[in-house]
Amino acid sequence: DEVVAFGTGALRFKSATFLAGESTGTVAITVERTGGAKGAIAVDYETLNGTAKAGAGEDYEKADSTLNFREGETAKTFTVKILTDDKDDPDEKFSIALSNPTRGATLTDPDETTVTIQQ
Repeated sequence: DEVVAFGTGALRFKSATFLAGESTGTVAITVERTGGAKGAIAVDYETLNGTAKAGAGEDYEKADSTLNFREGETAKTFTVKILTDDKDDPDEKFSIALSNPTRGATLTDPDETTVTIQQ
């Protein structure tokens, strides 16, 4: 990747925690670009199991993709599908991590967030 001089920014989650009701169907996750918005950049994200598990018949659908920011763009939102089950579970959690920022961008805290699925 081409490295762009100062100003590409740092990427982080808008919050270290997000809440989702099991019956809501999705949770919206926002990634912010701070400290500069010069040039187009990208960052990968991936869900990671905790007490909540990904997969059919489980708690959420695995999400693993790339967010592409255009020059001047300072926030991107993606959704993770929350699955409804017939179990009377306590609140469950999974994480989402950012990785591999491009073109000189960096990661800053929080670069991992926890999603709590409330029953």
